[in-house]
Amino acid sequence: MKRFRFLTLVAIVAMLLGLTGVVYAGPPMPQFIQYLNVDTNPAYIGDTVNYSSQMYGDIRTSGAAQTNPCVVYYIPRSSSLGTDTGTLAAQTGSYIQSDTGNLPAACGNTNPGDAGASYNRYYAQVTQTGSNQYANWTLNMPNTLSGVTAANYNVQLCINFGSFSGTSWICSELDPDLTINAAATTRYVANTEAQCLGHTPCDTGTGGLAAALGNSSATTIIVIGTYNANPATSHTLAGGDTLKGSNNASININGACASSGAFLNVTGASTIQDLTFDGTCTSGGFSQGININAAGSTVTVQDITIQDFTNTGLQLVAGTLNNTGVTYDGNGTGASVTGGTAVFDNDTFTGNTTAGLAISNGSGTVTNSSFESNGIGVNHTAGTAVIGGISGMGNTFTDNSTAGISAGTGATIKDNTISGGINGIALTSAPMAIYANTVSGASGNQINCSGGAFSGAGFNYIGGNYGGGGSNCTDAEDQLGSPIVAWTDGTSLGSCTTESDSPIFDLGNNSPFGLTPPLGRDSKYYATTSGAGDVTVTGGTTQFKMHMNGDNDTGSEACNPMTEECWESSSNGRGQSGAGYYFSGSQDPTAVTLTDITARSANTWLPVGLVAGLSVLALGALFVLRKRQAL
Repeated sequence: MKRFRFLTLVAIVAMLLGLTGVVYAGPPMPQFIQYLNVDTNPAYIGDTVNYSSQMYGDIRTSGAAQTNPCVVYYIPRSSSLGTDTGTLAAQTGSYIQSDTGNLPAACGNTNPGDAGASYNRYYAQVTQTGSNQYANWTLNMPNTLSGVTAANYNVQLCINFGSFSGTSWICSELDPDLTINAAATTRYVANTEAQCLGHTPCDTGTGGLAAALGNSSATTIIVIGTYNANPATSHTLAGGDTLKGSNNASININGACASSGAFLNVTGASTIQDLTFDGTCTSGGFSQGININAAGSTVTVQDITIQDFTNTGLQLVAGTLNNTGVTYDGNGTGASVTGGTAVFDNDTFTGNTTAGLAISNGSGTVTNSSFESNGIGVNHTAGTAVIGGISGMGNTFTDNSTAGISAGTGATIKDNTISGGINGIALTSAPMAIYANTVSGASGNQINCSGGAFSGAGFNYIGGNYGGGGSNCTDAEDQLGSPIVAWTDGTSLGSCTTESDSPIFDLGNNSPFGLTPPLGRDSKYYATTSGAGDVTVTGGTTQFKMHMNGDNDTGSEACNPMTEECWESSSNGRGQSGAGYYFSGSQDPTAVTLTDITARSANTWLPVGLVAGLSVLALGALFVLRKRQAL
């Protein structure tokens, strides 16, 4: 008890004298270590733990011989000591590993500890800053536990402040021992220990995510709940690792953010899932929320939300990206492809001020996704872009201010439904293919071909405007005359078959441009392109064709302006092949019969009436003649 009171008094005096030592002229003061703690216990192979300690000692040089103060650590074998961040840091050189024999003469030619063969010994000499001082120092020392053996370790700290303090060496042991478990392949990240919900190992605080991602043994990192990350730090997800969330997890990147680089750099094959990345910075702003530069590797991103990044939410530079079920909301650009190969499926892009998806190099495919209230839905400027592309896998674009789709050379645009905006589709140059899209409600052109410089409207439904309304493209008159029910790139759809692979459009029961044929119809309406070859529609006895518009009709097939009479069969000399509208019906309007005439013209009743009238008169005259003969 007396010793305790004495040490307490010494500590109080030391604190009054200041943290880094002050001039002291009294009698010799003892050296002692007040505590030795570790921040994580138990720990796991691959962890970095931090030792903290407080020490006191008399480092006066006058009045007695003085050896140079030394500090020694005994830590688990094969682990490495980091850099001190305590107040002693400025007064010690680098810690030197010396595992056997006595320490150098500068530290007294002794071996102060008793750690044994399971430990590494690190020592450092303290640079004295003056005479007549009493030291009050803290140490904060990281220890990376890579390559160690799972066991319990009696970590020790020893100090020697010289003979003036009356003791050559004193040591303190960690109590309890440091328990190191086998490497954990799964690590958890949370704000506090309580939010870890009992999961171990769990890295906490704003540096927890960086610690977990940097752990060489971890292959799965699970973020629990709402986690506040260090907004000024870039993080790295290495190849072979999975980063995912639990309990509606989100990573909030709030506060003063870095002004360049990416919050998360993905460098190899990895998976990111079930997380929200919130980039609401109070200042600064990362260039990207997630940057993928993983040449030769595949990265999977699924069921996450990337929101409120001032610049770009996600960027693919190199590698292959499989992106499924991701929401991009409120970013500058939601996602950007500047290289590599990206597939976006079943994603949502909303409120991204510049563009929902930008493709400026590499290859990007987007299917089954929705784009609403972005500056541009998909902005393709270079590289290869497939937007929709397959029947039944198209995208929906709604009220994107400049255009639903802006694209040019290298783009394939099929099966999309687009409404609103200044332009539905704005083409900067002729794309590889564009058809089977439904475009409506644009305040400018439904499809804009850069002022009419090339084709791009044909075989899209942009309102069924006979004569080419709704687009300035050179093939605007070839727009479909009624809405698309289904379509295919093959040779068969419903009751329609073609000679060659070519788009076939099922228009259901809606007659093109409202031009209903005058006689019976036993099939749906179909449309085909010029590459179809011979076209066959089954269901009735006679097949009919109408050209895409009247201006395409020439010679004996001329039908301009277009009317119901423009439907013609092969008996009328119209070939049933190539671009046009088709159906199969029960009767041929070119086969003239009494029934057809009766059905088609009220004027045919005149001769019939005359015949009937004459017959009645003849019968009446015969009746009168016979009556007179009877008299």
